Amino acid sequence: MKSKSQIDSTKMKIVIAVSGYARAGKDTFADALQDVIGQNASVKRFKFAEPLRVSVKHAFEYLKIKTSPWTEVEEDKNKMRPVFIALGEYARSTDKNIFAKLAASEIDYSLNNGCDIAMITDLRYSNENKILRELCLKKGYRYHRVHIVRVGNKPAGTVEKQSVALLLKDGLDVQYVANDGDLHMIKKFANECVKILGDDIRVSLPRDAT
Repeated sequence: MKSKSQIDSTKMKIVIAVSGYARAGKDTFADALQDVIGQNASVKRFKFAEPLRVSVKHAFEYLKIKTSPWTEVEEDKNKMRPVFIALGEYARSTDKNIFAKLAASEIDYSLNNGCDIAMITDLRYSNENKILRELCLKKGYRYHRVHIVRVGNKPAGTVEKQSVALLLKDGLDVQYVANDGDLHMIKKFANECVKILGDDIRVSLPRDAT
């Protein structure tokens, strides 16, 4: 018999959407969560911003710029962030759901082709949340929201500040507040999340959760 903390992938498909300001620890949380649940289920990661990186990649190649849009070099990431923000804002001005529809389509395809759990790690807009919820309601997937806050971490700009504030009004399943640099506790929190993935409950774990 499986323990409560294990995921029975034969009974459900799950979409986990992680929100938070840039550099809050969203990917750190997702890495840790994937390490745990990946032992019992097939997990795939998604980002709304991935089409932006692909687009910038093509532009860089045309301009013969060697920097990768997927770079982990902090200085390069900081320089490119305004490019991603500006391109994203323009793309959304033509269709506010452009990235949400692309991500939802890819998630739906994956969940119907061997994937048990889809994690999207850059949820920032209410319309993205709405489209993911609608997808899950239509297809019978379980939908869970996780929000990561790192003490002292500020939004990348006014747009991010406003969008995340509106997003939080939609409500969420789990919230975690981490001390700056407290990666160990973020990883520990990921283990705690496994225990509640199968329940439609709302919890708020304190900063010093054990």
